Order: sequence, then C-alpha cells, then structure tokens
Amino acid sequence: MQQTTTKFRTITFNDLKEKVLHSHHAPVLINVLSEESFRKSNGLRLPGSHWIPNTEMETKAPLMFPKNKEMVVYCANFECTASEKAAEKLQSMGYPNVYVYKGGVKEWKEAGLPMETNEEVTGCCGGASSCGCD
Repeated sequence: MQQTTTKFRTITFNDLKEKVLHSHHAPVLINVLSEESFRKSNGLRLPGSHWIPNTEMETKAPLMFPKNKEMVVYCANFECTASEKAAEKLQSMGYPNVYVYKGGVKEWKEAGLPMETNEEVTGCCGGASSCGCD
C-alpha cells in the first residue's frame, strides 16, 4: 500500500524509455543503491546513469547537478524504497524536478533494454571526477 503522504512524482517505464532512448534532452539518471547492493549487482545500471548511494546524496548531488535539472532516481525494483527516499531527500535540498522510476534495474533489464555494468564505471558516481569518492 502506498503512503498518501509521499511527495515525489513517478515516471513510467514507457515515459522513461522514450526520454532515455529517443530524446535529445534526457534527464539525469541516478542509481541510488547502497554500495553493497550496487556491487552485488556488478554495477548494473541504466545507460548514462550515475551511481550515488543514497547515504551520499547530500554531499555529491550539489557538486554534480544544477538545481533545475530534470532528475530520475531509481534502485533495484518495485519493492525497493531507496529511490523514494532519494527523491524526498533531493526535493528537500531544493531540486524541484525529481522523479522516481519504481521499476528500477529489474524492469529495465527484463525489457531487454541497454544496460551498463560496473566494468564501464571508472570510480564511483559513474566516473564523475568531482564526486569525491576516493
């Protein structure tokens, strides 16, 4: 049962697929899984996305993204709540255009859509040099 007090917006699989695969203005995608969960999945993530564990969102997001960017946060699957927590955190930090993709890695992968893996990540945060992950 979904709480009635949640303030985040969601994006559907079809809408996200259209934006990621067919738009020139794709949103910032952020995998918010914990380091342990991310490593267990071999760093599997949606194409072009960043990996910022939810516990590091407050310190890394301001260094990486302007407040006006459209952002989509996601985690493992429909049962995972990390993306909802990240969306609420980002909104409280002043990011107004945050969406939750509830299907996460599982739904995207099961649809046979392109994925990236940990081998393609050069450091954490999707290789962003400014995220302070050393």
